[in-house]
Amino acid sequence: MSRQSFEHRRPLLPEEDIETGVDDKLSYGSGKPTSHMQPYKRRLMIVSALLIASILLNISQAWSAQGIGRFRVVTGIRPDESYSPAYDAVEYELRKFSRARWISPWHGPPSDAVDAAWESLYSFGINKIPKSEAAKMLNRTVALPGDEGNYVVALDVFHQLHCLNQVRKALHPNYYPPQKIVNGFDHIDHCVNSIRESLTCSADITPNTWIWNQEKQMAAPRLDNMHMCRNFDKIQEWARAREMTAPWNKTVHVEDDLEYTIIY
Repeated sequence: MSRQSFEHRRPLLPEEDIETGVDDKLSYGSGKPTSHMQPYKRRLMIVSALLIASILLNISQAWSAQGIGRFRVVTGIRPDESYSPAYDAVEYELRKFSRARWISPWHGPPSDAVDAAWESLYSFGINKIPKSEAAKMLNRTVALPGDEGNYVVALDVFHQLHCLNQVRKALHPNYYPPQKIVNGFDHIDHCVNSIRESLTCSADITPNTWIWNQEKQMAAPRLDNMHMCRNFDKIQEWARAREMTAPWNKTVHVEDDLEYTIIY
């Protein structure tokens, strides 16, 4: 049960009067209940205990599954129901982002070294996963011809990094050949929109901050803030271990018998 449902649950003991079966004329000063009070009191205590146990059980379930229960559910699909075969590779870490003028291997004018740095982020080809994992996913994928026990996937983070690299190259048309129209759409335009969708989907809510610049006597944005991140090295390791190295004939369709809900 989601936390949202708990927010709308009525209190166990609401303000309005409830019928307990206890005689309103009972004298509390005597310290001795009447003969007909004890069974009702026992019944009320048992019902209360069962309700409390049920609530605690539901709370523990709602706050389990990697802590996602703390988020509101408004679509009817919980975040943990959007299964990824790479879930087991996910580890979280605090990571400090770069300062504005910090130069990384991915910075600078075009060169073989910069190209290699970018391609090392995502050049793992396409991955294959077993049928048992493919059956858990929300979105259907295809089986491999000649290897029908395995199915084709590619983690979206690597697609987004590929797209960002294409946008980077488009900034240097004199060094890189112009992008061609691919499959009836402009590759760069597709990549810009794909990155937009990914950013707004993941929606990093880490607060950016400002600090006082004593030299300029003004507040300046601080970009090197700490973020809670997924360990990217672990995700790369997952992809490398499942890289599909054999040729894939995309013109062969394989019928399969997977039965699960498909969301398009």
